[in-house]
Formats: sequence, structure tokens, C-alpha cells
Amino acid sequence: MILCSVSGSHLPWYGLLLAVGLACVMVLPIGIIQAISNNQVGLNVVTEMICGYIFPGRPIANVYFKCYGYMAMHQCLAFVSDLKLGHYMKIPPKAMFAAQLWGTIVGAFINYWLLQLIIAAKRPFLDGTMKDPTGQWTGYRSQVFNTASIVWGLIGPGKTFGQGSIYHPLLWGFLLGFLAPVPIYLLHKRYPKAKFHLITIPLICNGLGLLPGTYTNFIISGFVAAFLSQYWAFRYHRKWWNKYNYPLSAAFDSAAQIVTMFIFFFFNVMFQADFPEWYGNNAQTQGERCFPDPHKM
Repeated sequence: MILCSVSGSHLPWYGLLLAVGLACVMVLPIGIIQAISNNQVGLNVVTEMICGYIFPGRPIANVYFKCYGYMAMHQCLAFVSDLKLGHYMKIPPKAMFAAQLWGTIVGAFINYWLLQLIIAAKRPFLDGTMKDPTGQWTGYRSQVFNTASIVWGLIGPGKTFGQGSIYHPLLWGFLLGFLAPVPIYLLHKRYPKAKFHLITIPLICNGLGLLPGTYTNFIISGFVAAFLSQYWAFRYHRKWWNKYNYPLSAAFDSAAQIVTMFIFFFFNVMFQADFPEWYGNNAQTQGERCFPDPHKM
């Protein structure tokens, strides 16, 4: 509250309380969906729209409201996921919480340090002075934040979706989303053995909204890992799955973060080196390779 008051955020103290309250209310239903499906429905658009209606013409306040409303819920579920992993591994809750607290403190400094290194090393690409031939250093997430603050904060949802706007019919989506689970529920009550209860409308809608805006090579590797873990190992090697699946998942997450930091620090900060060009990658022209190569057609 003090930060919002003295930092020029244009977000009043009651706006901060509203953002945190929204996160507290939504953490339970979104947590249930995540526990069932391992997919989290984001609050980013909801928080942006609410703030845009309450505080129109304040793009910076919209960013603050989005961060406190969405990230509070996201971090809460991330901590719960870690505690769930600790429960499976029989780690005492106090020790797990201490590790989370220590990781949060250290991670804040490490993230800030790496952010400064990235800005210093890749500033010409990030500010548009030079064009990155690989298309990897575009500041994609920062551009998303900037664009969202303009659309939802500066312009505001009242003008974007108001009467006479070409986007006004999209407001019917709220009613459609509210009513969509009803037919599934009625079908499940009428045909309880048909497994209609496995159809989750929020999960389907969330998947439809995750259209990739950047490189998509991570989708295939994630799909392969999920298939091997949740289908092959779970069905044919249940004892191994019960003992090693979640520790292996934590190992993959940790290793990915460590290797990413290692590669960036040694091959982008200390030494300027291009990624090797091989059969599956053309490092000089694009960040991922699709076949056939259009340059050779």
C-alpha cells in the first residue's frame, strides 16, 4: 500500500486491496481446475478488464492491478504445488516452507541481476535499434505488458467493448461461458456412465486461448514428456511412477533453469557465440526450424 501511494502508480490503496481480494476469491476455483488438469486459468485479462472499468485512463495503474491480482493467485498456487511435491516426498512442511522462503529471497536478487545482464547485452535488439536475426530477443513479454496497458488501461474496456465498437459482441462470451457447463452437467446426470463429467469447459476454453505468439518448439517436447509420464509410465510402470515421477519433474524444472542461466551467462555475456547450426536448427535465420526450408524451395 505504501508503494502504491508513493511510487506514482496511480493505483489507490483500495485498488490494491481489491486486487488482492480478487486473487483470494479466485484461488480456490482455479486451484481446483489446476489440481485436476495441471493447467492454470489465468486472471490477467479479468484483472485488466476490472481495473479498466474502475480506473479508466490509467495504464500504469492497470499494470500494478494486474500484477497484484494475477501474480498473487499464481504465486499462491505455485507454493501449494511445491508443498504438494514435498508431501509426496515426505519432506516436513516447515522445512519445505523454509526452502520456499529462501528461494524467494535469493530468486529476487538473481532475477534482477540476470535482467540487468540481459538488458545490457541485448539492448540493441530489445529497443529496436538492431534486428535480431534469430528473432529470440524481441522483448515479447514486455511488449505484451505494454500493449495490454494501452488497450485495457489507456483506452479502456468501455471504449474497446462499448456500444458501437466492433468488439462489442464479444461481451456475449461472458454469458456463453457461464452457461456452457450446464449442458455437460445435465448430460452427466442423464447418462452417468458416459463420462461426461470428464469434459471441463474452463480447461477447453483456456486451451483455445493459448494460441502461441512466439516460437512453439517447446510444445512438442512437453507433449512427449507428458505422454511418457502420464500415460506410458503411469499405466505400465505404476510402482516406478509412484516413486520417481514427481521428483523427476522437479529435477527437470530445476535443470532447465540452471542450464538456461549457464548458457546465457557463458555464451551471451562472457562470450558472444552463435548457436551451432545443425540438421534440426538454422541458427542464423530463425529460432526454430520447420520443414521444408522455404529458403531452399
